[in-house]
Amino acid sequence: MRRIALAFASIALLAASPALANCPASATLDGKFKANDQGSYQLRSNGTTVWWIGKSADGGASWTNVFKGTRKGDIIIGQWADVGDGASGSGTLSLKVTANNQLVKLAGGDFGGSIWLRPGCSYSKATAID
Repeated sequence: MRRIALAFASIALLAASPALANCPASATLDGKFKANDQGSYQLRSNGTTVWWIGKSADGGASWTNVFKGTRKGDIIIGQWADVGDGASGSGTLSLKVTANNQLVKLAGGDFGGSIWLRPGCSYSKATAID
């Protein structure tokens, strides 16, 4: 219950904070994102399906993961899995699409990242991650 409350508090802070001028809105989620797990993510959407490949800051040597989810409004729910040698993590991940197509984790405690921003973007109450 506490995790859910913290997730919703994070969303409230992001929604209430204006994006910086250098962070333009995008019509789709397609493109590059950085997350607070220090990873880089390449997203692609096709209708209501959202895909990504995520790689650690060392070009994926430490970890690489994939995700496939379904978007309904501003919520994305899907499955993620680590891939590559020694891969072991997997699970369900729920995300909320916030201002300028940024993402915030709602549920999925085993997944490292919790905020995804387009490179160059930040919020006044969040630390820039690029």
